Amino acid sequence: KQKERQVRYPYSEQFNFLYSHIDYEYIPGLIRPWNNGFLTPVFFNLAVLNKYTQHPDYKLELAGESYGTVYHQDDWYISFGISKSKKVIMWLGDIDDLPDKEKYYLRSENVDSDHDIHSEFYDAQIDVKYSKRSALGESIHQRKTINELVKKNYGFDLYVLHGEVSEILANLDKPVFWEEKHVSPVIDSLNRIFVESLNTKEICKSIKESGSSADTKSLKGNKLFQLWLNDVLNIQNTDYLACPFFVLYDFRVMCTHLLSEDKKKEMFSSICKRLDLNQETASLEQLFNETLKRIIKSYTNINESIIRV
Repeated sequence: KQKERQVRYPYSEQFNFLYSHIDYEYIPGLIRPWNNGFLTPVFFNLAVLNKYTQHPDYKLELAGESYGTVYHQDDWYISFGISKSKKVIMWLGDIDDLPDKEKYYLRSENVDSDHDIHSEFYDAQIDVKYSKRSALGESIHQRKTINELVKKNYGFDLYVLHGEVSEILANLDKPVFWEEKHVSPVIDSLNRIFVESLNTKEICKSIKESGSSADTKSLKGNKLFQLWLNDVLNIQNTDYLACPFFVLYDFRVMCTHLLSEDKKKEMFSSICKRLDLNQETASLEQLFNETLKRIIKSYTNINESIIRV
């Protein structure tokens, strides 16, 4: 059998990165006659991002579900993609511009190409198709929308602690890894944003002003929000609309509290049931994605109800 020819490009040659010239030559949009080989995709284990999510000198930002950028203080940055097979992709030419110590680190997690670079990274950088707003970004957008609608129609902010929430948002990214230690801080932040920042004082006042006879003294957070949806907005399916916010609260408890294994399994089962997920096969990633999906759907329906009033 004839050995496949190996073509090397004049970038980071001394580091001998693993890559395939076939990708560069045959994947549409990569060839640049004036910069031969620059857009050759280089593949890495997903674990390569671990350093960038944990080390204080680095910042990792996701522009979409699978397209992001790593920043090292004000020194340099590099964009990357995550393929369907959970491989990290960077361009060979971009890697060449990094400091040598960073190249050594990347080389340690470098793997052979599987020739699949279909990702938001490829779409944005080659086809100039910008990533649609991520589920995390869309949920934050819908929260902002409902707050503006409530302010306009009912004269108060549905959510408070704007400065504190802004600080949380500035450091909020979807998990790249799905072990509990990586998911827990994100879920805790989301609970603060969507549940703990509810303006309970004004919500109580709004309920009373609506003529409702409901006793609000013992209600807080999600239960108070659900009552407001029912008694002020006159929405009928409040159990369904409030459900993802209760799920988020329980998700946080499950991930961040010290619980027995039996209690944890019980909460996991309850969350899966409310999200219509199979608890035998469900993962933390599925729970996270479905929770955000339901939150977006609830906000969208509530916002439409406010507009119709």
